[in-house]
Amino acid sequence: DFKGLIPTRGKSESDAVLIGIIDTPKKLKDSSEVTAVKRVSNTYGEDALGQNRDDFKAPSVNTVSISVRLIVIKKPTSEEIKFFQNSLSENALSSKIIFNEKINLSGNYSLKELQGSSQLVLNSQNRGVEKQLIDQLAKDTATSFKDMIIYVF
Repeated sequence: DFKGLIPTRGKSESDAVLIGIIDTPKKLKDSSEVTAVKRVSNTYGEDALGQNRDDFKAPSVNTVSISVRLIVIKKPTSEEIKFFQNSLSENALSSKIIFNEKINLSGNYSLKELQGSSQLVLNSQNRGVEKQLIDQLAKDTATSFKDMIIYVF
């Protein structure tokens, strides 16, 4: 169906346009969910609680979920490009649509457990682990898309 279609980058003349829409909440914390907890006394020891505090549960594993919608449209007009950037176009049908897929990705990461004065950097450490997971999810999305496009062409 699409023999001879040559993808290009930039503003040069092309046969098709790729639109990528990241579908996640506006705040990163809303894309992350606690999926496992541990008792603080078991993780950090009874001394971490102090004398006047009861034991409590702290997150130990989080899950990050994102989705990306990828659309390839053959020779679209600027109005069609604007339309497909809108969520209303999710189920649109057109003979110009070559590819319209939503890729759902999620991954788990374990929260770091540091002791003593190291706990002061705990949030920064866990943010780094979360960022690494999101970077890996982005790479996985690119690989999935590449595999799908190779299959289409």
